[in-house]
Amino acid sequence: MPPKLDEVPVPQWTRISATWEEEIKGKAYSGSPRKAVRSEKIARVKDLVSSDLHIFIKELANEVGISCERISYILHEELSLHKLCAKWVSHSLSEEYK
Repeated sequence: MPPKLDEVPVPQWTRISATWEEEIKGKAYSGSPRKAVRSEKIARVKDLVSSDLHIFIKELANEVGISCERISYILHEELSLHKLCAKWVSHSLSEEYK
């Protein structure tokens, strides 16, 4: 195991951090897996937004049980929705509105 940073002079930090990166590569990640963006949560967000187009992100986060950041990601990236005049609308226009 490489020495701790507080035990080494500052100019050697780069060399030590590179050693740590080599040790970390290939090891399984021990943190918790991402559970927020799953198909059932995406479906739940979609249902809630379809039932109330004026719903707030905080309300969605409380209902679904995930962070506001993940709700925002689901809305924008997964469902392609954007807030327009205080209403969630599809980013792409349908033929009816073109």
